[in-house]
Amino acid sequence: MTLGGMVLTLASTTFWITPSLWGQSEQDRLIAQLSDSGTRESAVSEIVAAGHDKVPLLLSWTSRPPDVINPLRVFQLKIGMAEVFGQLKVPEAVPFLIDNLNLQAIPASNIWAKNPDAIMSRLPAVAALISIGRGARPALFEAFNKPSMPDDRLAMIFVLSRTAQTPAEVKETKDFFNGIIQEMHLERFWIDEGLREFGSLGR
Repeated sequence: MTLGGMVLTLASTTFWITPSLWGQSEQDRLIAQLSDSGTRESAVSEIVAAGHDKVPLLLSWTSRPPDVINPLRVFQLKIGMAEVFGQLKVPEAVPFLIDNLNLQAIPASNIWAKNPDAIMSRLPAVAALISIGRGARPALFEAFNKPSMPDDRLAMIFVLSRTAQTPAEVKETKDFFNGIIQEMHLERFWIDEGLREFGSLGR
């Protein structure tokens, strides 16, 4: 049996039995469709059209993916979940989205060298956080100061710059960015000092 169906071989003939033919539950159908790039878009549209009915179920998957899913397809499931959370503006999903900032729906090398529209189309968690807006900002400020990968920090900066709506939020974000720049200057100072030290030692 495989995710999304079952293969039977009888008398050297292989048959593919679709989920609808072997009694798949509604939840299993949803999992299968969200975790398949070919059906994800229609599944997201179906969930969003129903409003917040399925949101509690999807939120439960943020802490524990469904046991029935092939581990290799959890990646696709997360993309679908992020798209739903963004379209429905689900603030409870912010921690999950921050944990998956650089999850790429459309794989691309050097994503941060692309234009903003391309970035948002490829990074569903980033697009979702921007859609959620100010409700995501406190968690982003907090997450930025925790150990993280450089690409995650770039994603947080990108989102914060696009979720500042009021004058107070703009000032808050500017002050935060200026603080980052100061830290970068200090890092550059000590990098330069280290390079000079190598030179004085003939290394």
